[in-house]
Amino acid sequence: YSRTSFSLKKCSTSLLLLNKLLIMLISVGDLLVGGYLLIISFLDSRRGQDHCLSQRTWLTASSCSLLGIFSTIGSQFSLFSMTALSSVRLFGIKNSMSIGSRLTKFGGFKSICVILMIVALSTAIASCPCTLL
Repeated sequence: YSRTSFSLKKCSTSLLLLNKLLIMLISVGDLLVGGYLLIISFLDSRRGQDHCLSQRTWLTASSCSLLGIFSTIGSQFSLFSMTALSSVRLFGIKNSMSIGSRLTKFGGFKSICVILMIVALSTAIASCPCTLL
């Protein structure tokens, strides 16, 4: 009994860590997109009717590209993190009877690797269009 209890405790700690990290990454992604929208709305209210006159200048500026990168990174963080979170929860529901032996093998290190992979992939996707220009 104590071995099973220890295994389930270790499993729930590992699963809880992964859930917290993925939810934190979703929050960071939403914060990036919110910051992007805040800056765009501020610039729109500041420029007003003159936007059409300076549209080409704005679209070719590095600040527009940088804001686009932040927006894309934020969207990708949320997308990949929600996909990973849904997969982990589906795995937990599907294997609820044998969850102790399988998720303890997942561990905290692999959780961190999943998070780093999401960050790296999101950044690579967002940065690709800028390197092609």
